[in-house]
Amino acid sequence: MAPPHTIKMFGKEHRDSCAITINLGIALIDMGRPEEAKPLLRDQIPFSVRCLGPEHEVTLTLRWKYACAIGECSLCDPNALREAVSMLEAVLKISRRVLGAKYPTTKWIQDSLTYFGQFERAQDFFFK
Repeated sequence: MAPPHTIKMFGKEHRDSCAITINLGIALIDMGRPEEAKPLLRDQIPFSVRCLGPEHEVTLTLRWKYACAIGECSLCDPNALREAVSMLEAVLKISRRVLGAKYPTTKWIQDSLTYFGQFERAQDFFFK
């Protein structure tokens, strides 16, 4: 069953509802409220996978932004940060294969991975 904030439509309307979710998630992260963005993005991902497919750009973007929300919430939590980095690595691999290495979304995912990867390496250095 779709979450209550998901519009149950296929095709363009579904892409639009996912885009709205992505934009709201980004806004919440940018406002320093990633905890609110996490469930919103997380709940939309399975619906997007079913309707658009696991390799669709919208689905990849939802997974990317969800990983960013996890990362923003967990800069001091090594396990959660590892989860975010692992998710970003998986999304980046698919994005490179499907969209190409020079595609803007792929580059942005790479930038996020670099950003959160630096925090993960710093934690490994300081906490081991």
